[in-house]
Parts: sequence; structure tokens; C-alpha cells
Amino acid sequence: MNERFVNSIMEDDLETYLSLYTDDAIVMLPFMSTLNGRNALTVHWHNNMTRGKYIESANVTTLDIWKSGNLIYERGSYQITFVKAENKPRAVYGSYFSIWVKQEDGSYKMKYDISNLDHGL
Repeated sequence: MNERFVNSIMEDDLETYLSLYTDDAIVMLPFMSTLNGRNALTVHWHNNMTRGKYIESANVTTLDIWKSGNLIYERGSYQITFVKAENKPRAVYGSYFSIWVKQEDGSYKMKYDISNLDHGL
């Protein structure tokens, strides 16, 4: 799943990005209000694109993962290097915790995606 997530960001693939989340997903990102649902994720995506934010590289590493019933809990770290407008590249490093929910078709989608910065910006 991490590869699909990173590829969706790197390739500006909103459809794949959204397909990783439940329709009522709750996403909590550093320095932002909570994003509630697919519509909020879509607005966030478009806002980043129109502000000229360019992702140069991204890496997501799962550190722990465990399953309980229809849920998968995942804890990991991430690194994103981005360029805003015409500035130099800037790397951010952080941690995340996600809860994936099993869907009727057997796939899993993120219901909760919470991240914080360890350092950067």
C-alpha cells in the first residue's frame, strides 16, 4: 500500500490517492484542520496543486503493523522533499499512524490517517 500511496502523490494521481481512503476518512496532518471525508481530501489535493507545491521525492516506511478483526493498524515514518514555487528543495520527516478497515470486497482502505512532523520545514 505504501508504494501505491507514494506513487499517487508523485504522479499527481488523485483517483488512486482517494481510492486508498474510505468515503468518511478522517485525516489529520501537521498544522492543518482535520480533513473529514473524500470531499475534504479532494479540496486539500487541489489546493496544494494550485499553490505550486511540487513533490520532488517521497518515502513511506512501515515500522509496525498488526491486525485485529477487520482492522489493520499501521505505524511508520515518512520523508517528503518538496519545492514551493521557485524555492530550493525542502525535506520534512515525520511519523504516522493509520487504521485500515476491511471492505466488503476484501480490500482495505484507510479510515484514520494521522501524521506529525518529527522535523523539517
